[in-house]
Amino acid sequence: MKNRSHITSFYLETLLLIVLLSASAPTATVVSQMAQLYGQDESYASVITAVTTLGCIVTMPLMAMLYQTLP
Repeated sequence: MKNRSHITSFYLETLLLIVLLSASAPTATVVSQMAQLYGQDESYASVITAVTTLGCIVTMPLMAMLYQTLP
């Protein structure tokens, strides 16, 4: 039974890491495509995508460091 709790703990830790990294991920590039499709400002949508992608350079390593500091 002890081995089973270790496996469950591993899956929960992995799930937490996935959630943290996906929360710090950039917006989907499909946003600019949808803006163009629906006649919205696609250049603004592209800028948002670029800014969030550049922001990930900082946020993803910070989220990984936060994960490593959790008990």
